[in-house]
Amino acid sequence: MHLNKNKYIIYLLFIVVVSLFWTCSPKFGYGVKSLLFDGVPDPYKVEVSIIKDSLLVKDSTSTNEISSTAIVKNLFNLHTPYKERECSKCHDRNNMDKPRLPSPELCNQCHEDFNNTYKVLHGPVASGDCTECHNPHQSKLKSLLKWSGQDICLQCHNMETLFIDEDHKEINDTSCTECHNPHGGDNINLLLVKQ
Repeated sequence: MHLNKNKYIIYLLFIVVVSLFWTCSPKFGYGVKSLLFDGVPDPYKVEVSIIKDSLLVKDSTSTNEISSTAIVKNLFNLHTPYKERECSKCHDRNNMDKPRLPSPELCNQCHEDFNNTYKVLHGPVASGDCTECHNPHQSKLKSLLKWSGQDICLQCHNMETLFIDEDHKEINDTSCTECHNPHGGDNINLLLVKQ
């Protein structure tokens, strides 16, 4: 009888240990693993930066303190007005879905007006559609780009017709912007250096 009791205790302990490591709740699983082992990475740890919320609407329930908002660090590059919560710099205060000005006039209030910079403009720049390539709020890519490498150019340009050209046969994964200016240039091919 004593042997059977130990056998059941061992089975029960085995079931408890297995259920602790193989649980439906990742948070609970992390808690158990971190209790038993050192250095278990916390899957819920997120670095945040606290910013002052400039869009605080004061009413009878609010205090004089400025509201704060947490923004996750290192995941996204943030457009400065978006980061500073200054939405009204770009959006109509009465209708936040609507920009204050049409593009590119809105963008040119802070960014360079390429109409005055280049003889030849790239199609999206010439049409004033900055958001064809750039996200106006946030991106994981530099310059708030929507795609990286060749992918951004291949949204509009056809790969098969581009790679027929002798100059493009050996480029492999080279970014197009190593040879071409994405905004404009002195020639129709928007080359950075004359060939």
